[in-house]
Amino acid sequence: MVADLNNGILQSLKIKSYSAAEALSRTSLENSINLMLFSDDKSSARPKSFFLGYLNKTLDNARKWHKFGVKNDDPESAKRGLELEKSFLVMKSMFGDLEQGTKGWPDAYSRFEQAGHALFYHVLFSSASDSTHGFGSDVFNQFLGELVPCQDDEKLAYFKRTKAEKISFAYYLATNAVLFYCAAASRIAARAEDLAAFDKFAIIANALESMLSEHEHLAITCLDSLAQARKRLEEIKSSKGT
Repeated sequence: MVADLNNGILQSLKIKSYSAAEALSRTSLENSINLMLFSDDKSSARPKSFFLGYLNKTLDNARKWHKFGVKNDDPESAKRGLELEKSFLVMKSMFGDLEQGTKGWPDAYSRFEQAGHALFYHVLFSSASDSTHGFGSDVFNQFLGELVPCQDDEKLAYFKRTKAEKISFAYYLATNAVLFYCAAASRIAARAEDLAAFDKFAIIANALESMLSEHEHLAITCLDSLAQARKRLEEIKSSKGT
């Protein structure tokens, strides 16, 4: 499944669909973290927590669907919500001991922290949240460029820089998504005592880390240039207002 996501990321970059690449990268990162947690668990505690979280969340959504149908006089919604709830109650009953001593499935930050990658929750996962929920950054940058009265060449330069920033971030997220997948796969290989596979993942990870190091150097230059462009737009706006 994570491999499917990563393939989708690469295809999105290929067709220059950068917003899709960002959203898929965030999902890939989260699921690679989950794989790390599963591979590190010598018991069945984390898989049980994962299944319990999934079942309980689906049951909660089914009940809300049923209540919506009843409240809004929508028999079809009420029926389908109730049927979904009943089917998942049956599935949950198949795992009689699932709730006995099983902790709740942790939130995203806690999972990154438990996997030893709390920093990357902030650097990658949280930073990419906007790519999945609302595109506020893209809309704001576009609005800012359209709002400020300035020369056409200055406005064009600003939009080129914001586009370059978006492309850069998409590639940065994508590379990290593949890197985290390699890290998760290497943990699985280590647990399976497959040294050949572990060594291959290590080679790939080293190559990706080298790419990221070069990218970060270039990104600093790009972001500095964009910051100067934004500052120039603010100066123009201020002079127009006085």
